[in-house]
Amino acid sequence: MPSIGLAASRAGVRHGVNVQVVTDPDGRLLWLSPALPGRSHDLTAARTHRIIRICERQGVPILADLAYQGGGP
Repeated sequence: MPSIGLAASRAGVRHGVNVQVVTDPDGRLLWLSPALPGRSHDLTAARTHRIIRICERQGVPILADLAYQGGGP
């Protein structure tokens, strides 16, 4: 398989971050996490910031994509 090369892939040129966002049902921002490295999995980031545990304790329903499935505290 031929390599697409560093220049073509832009790998190493841009740095990604993982930021977790909590909004109300109308989309208003309630909380924004500190940035973690982009390589952090979404569920790991949510656990690092204790989002799942805090929402459960406060009785806040959680709607998330499949990356968080099975994400108990």
